[in-house]
Amino acid sequence: ACPGQYPQRVFTLSGNTDLTFLVRKDQSYGNDFFLCENNRCVDFNMVCDLVDNCGDASDEKVCGNHFMCSNDKQFLPLNQKCDGKIDCKDFSDECNEDCSKRIISGGLYRFFAWFIGSFAVILNMESMICSLKKLRHCEKAFQLSNRAMILLISIGDFCAGVYLLAIAVFDTIVLRESYCIHQFSWLTSFNCAVLGCLNTFGSQLSVFSMTSLSICRLQGIGTANTYSTPKAVSFSTKVIICLKCFFFVFTAVTIAVIPLQNELEDYFVNGLTYHDSIALFIGTVDKRMNTNALSATYGRMKDKVLSWELINKMMYQLFSHEYNLGSGFHRRVHFYGNDGVCLFKYFVEK
Repeated sequence: ACPGQYPQRVFTLSGNTDLTFLVRKDQSYGNDFFLCENNRCVDFNMVCDLVDNCGDASDEKVCGNHFMCSNDKQFLPLNQKCDGKIDCKDFSDECNEDCSKRIISGGLYRFFAWFIGSFAVILNMESMICSLKKLRHCEKAFQLSNRAMILLISIGDFCAGVYLLAIAVFDTIVLRESYCIHQFSWLTSFNCAVLGCLNTFGSQLSVFSMTSLSICRLQGIGTANTYSTPKAVSFSTKVIICLKCFFFVFTAVTIAVIPLQNELEDYFVNGLTYHDSIALFIGTVDKRMNTNALSATYGRMKDKVLSWELINKMMYQLFSHEYNLGSGFHRRVHFYGNDGVCLFKYFVEK
């Protein structure tokens, strides 16, 4: 046993039957060694220390104080398994039989996504058709304004229904259980960005239209108290209502797409995900983690908050040549990549 190790060993009999050896340590001799499956020997104090000291991981196999990642000899304390933070390079500490993650967590939520999404699409489509028909027959200005706002609310809620149905499809049919392993590919994907924009557009359009509708009704109440005759629909009234509708749609679209603009990435980008071959980072890496890594490599950053543009350039210089990955060594976790359902959070850490 232990070939090539302990050249100063002293052989002796153990129990007068088995040949063993001792090694001098300080002022005494001892044989507190663990025999690995590959015949290598390590000190017993190196067994179950979360490090593969044997080279074949046999010094960690029988231990109950750790979790072993699936695709490599990486060992973690048990309290790091299923703690919501990815520590294994292969995600196996968070994607396993005991815990995993899907876009929609729980069968009840999944059912409601399908149910509410389907009804929202069907009912709001019917509402849009009815509103379009009634718009032609409005004789009073307030009727035309109310019908136009109801149409916009239906469009906004229809978009929210389409969003819910799309999320349910990706969760139930497309990704299913594989989402846990591929979650960062999803969070940085074009599909997630589109769904986030669609939901934001729909919700903002509904809010604007409902606010306008409430104001119109308050004005109608005031007009009713004065016993004045409601205004008839004129060409100028139609133009004003059309401009108002256009303004609401344009504003909702702007709010939805502005967070995805490169010029504003310092305000809206959640972080970066790096190529699997770059073992330094796992999961989403925010500005603070990137800055700490750059500070350790290049020296102190004078407590400055680096821009994403500068971080990208410095990381490119650091990794692109060594790993030969070109510009594809990382991907941005955009504004809507905050979680699997592609909803935004109001504030992103700088």
